[in-house]
Amino acid sequence: MVSVFNIEPHDIILSPSKVLNDYNYTFFNNIDHDKYNIKYKVYYELINSVETFKINNIYRYIYLRIYTINKKYDTIDCLLMKKDITQEDFNNILLKYIDNDIIKCILIINCIQLYFFPRIN
Repeated sequence: MVSVFNIEPHDIILSPSKVLNDYNYTFFNNIDHDKYNIKYKVYYELINSVETFKINNIYRYIYLRIYTINKKYDTIDCLLMKKDITQEDFNNILLKYIDNDIIKCILIINCIQLYFFPRIN
């Protein structure tokens, strides 16, 4: 079976000592995880492994990837562009963007993977 992910979530291993923050992200929580079997918590851990000021960098990276995809496939909505965002802003924007849409969820997951593991592309 072909995967929709660049890296399977169970293949991402993060050392507990790498986690710098403990923000309780929820932007993937509304997806039906029983139906899709997505191990989403590792992505929250990845994001919590960076200093909070780097949340802007992650967001801009996701924004630019989705913007590029939107230029080819206008059925994929763009994210809102915000200059400075907090962890709460990041979570709320992505929660609203995904809005229980599995395609957008996969898109965000792959963007996060590519941000943290750029050589997989």
